[in-house]
Amino acid sequence: MFTRVQGWRQAGSCRMLWVALIILVSGVGRSQQDYFDRVLDSFRDVPLVLRALTGSFLDPPASSSSIRARSDPSSVPLGDASEIPAKYCVEELGCLLTGPGFRHRKHRPVNLPPDPRHFINVAFNVFTRDDLKGVRILAKDFPLILKSSFNPLKKTKIIVHGYLNGRDMPYLLELASALLYAEDANVIYVDWSEGAIRLYSRAVANARVVGLEIAHLVTWLGKNSGLQAKDVHLIGHSLGAHVCGYAGERVPGLGRITGLDPAKPLFEGMPPEVRLDPSDALLVDVIHSDAHPVFFLGQGYGITQPVGHLDFYPNGGEYQPGCTHVFAAPVSWLLTGGRSSTATDAIGDAIGCNHIFAVELFIDSLVSKCPYTAFRCASYRDYVEGKCFSCGPDGTGCASLGIQADKWVAKGHASTSFYLKTGPKPYFCLFHHLLRVEFLRRDDATRALQGRLKATLATQGGRNASFDLTPRIMQQQSSGKSLAFMLEHQEDLSADKEALLTWNAGWSGHSCGHACDDSVMITKVTVLNVEKSGQRKQLGRSAQVGCQQPAETVSRLPNGGTARVPLSQECHGV
Repeated sequence: MFTRVQGWRQAGSCRMLWVALIILVSGVGRSQQDYFDRVLDSFRDVPLVLRALTGSFLDPPASSSSIRARSDPSSVPLGDASEIPAKYCVEELGCLLTGPGFRHRKHRPVNLPPDPRHFINVAFNVFTRDDLKGVRILAKDFPLILKSSFNPLKKTKIIVHGYLNGRDMPYLLELASALLYAEDANVIYVDWSEGAIRLYSRAVANARVVGLEIAHLVTWLGKNSGLQAKDVHLIGHSLGAHVCGYAGERVPGLGRITGLDPAKPLFEGMPPEVRLDPSDALLVDVIHSDAHPVFFLGQGYGITQPVGHLDFYPNGGEYQPGCTHVFAAPVSWLLTGGRSSTATDAIGDAIGCNHIFAVELFIDSLVSKCPYTAFRCASYRDYVEGKCFSCGPDGTGCASLGIQADKWVAKGHASTSFYLKTGPKPYFCLFHHLLRVEFLRRDDATRALQGRLKATLATQGGRNASFDLTPRIMQQQSSGKSLAFMLEHQEDLSADKEALLTWNAGWSGHSCGHACDDSVMITKVTVLNVEKSGQRKQLGRSAQVGCQQPAETVSRLPNGGTARVPLSQECHGV
């Protein structure tokens, strides 16, 4: 059967198929009673998907009438409904156009039609501070929302889950609670589990119908309750992020869409109408946490390319701290006892930890005071090497990941990539400090010095925080110069009065002994909390009060020596 499969395209798509089947089976323990029925029904799509992967879609597309007549997926022969027509209409929700843009030999070889609306069975779970328990309203009965605690005068947050998820996803319910904690708003959790617990290709098709349902709800509320589209914020995880995009393209003036690691398979490299894109809302901010360029079992579920106005790549966007690699998961599970009761959790951690990390970061931005400052960079490597730690004179060089992303001063600019580091759960937040070291001119030196510089600062809790400033050999020229280093820590270190600096010199990797002077002379050391600097810049001169000017001093650091150097806050912004 697979002799016609050629190249990496088919191999990658087959991996996608098997991953979907593995996840379907592994999730039985936490799902509804009819989960097995839906799994078996999803297997009916397998021949259609395999035909697409092997390039054997030779049959003509099914007619529009035959697809509309599909009331029960199990009643359709396997050869039917293999392709969606160019125009697909869903009752009062409207019609979908699925032209050539929705097919691509490499990125999207499968383009199945969606399930019927009643099969997807979308429901809206409405929560407010007046009704934390919430009320569940089926999409077909959506006018009942006006009889709930929903208040159209308040802002509305709409959460959309992703593939194989549903109403019982704890991290998304936690997101709903965090939104209510942060703001007195309406929170609507969109449950489309019946359409999401399918073979992935069919769930992708169902996502467009869910987008129609959400757009229909928002439009109706605008006409009948006074809800303003600009006050609506859609938040979608994985496949749910693209659902938000489909909804946003039908609601003019929609306020904001936050994509939490938007799904990669069948969306990467596709045109804007197929996926989430900046035109879907006034502001589209995206957090990429599992954006490995190669989709493989346990990695790369999230899209790699920028798809919003602001695209955040925490820790480079691929591997997140605290997450176990899929191939290390079995070993870790065995070392912790290998109990059958924890097998499902181990699988979930391995294949979903990086993917869910985006949700957890967004939640923490709601409940913590962390600024989550990210910097505009050409690449994560440039960020790590300290080439882009400036907010710039106009403040556009940095932005806040999470709920405060809408405070970015350069709204409207699309595809701007930002990078930052975080810690592992639950200590996500890291403060950024710019440490600048200025050296005295060496009049007696005739050559450059090589060496390593380390710094130790005290945290507010009295513990020491040590930083290897030069993981690679530092070049210290004979003429005076300054070097800047980006320090990241869970606590604010800018209030420290002194730093402990250690210098180890080397010439071609070794000390020159008594033949020369390997010491360095430091004239000034300053520290700048980047987050506070941005706040001072916005507040103006009044915020400079209490900012200490850099201390003038000269400290000699001999080779292998350590010295305490006065440390002052830098008063200018970055």
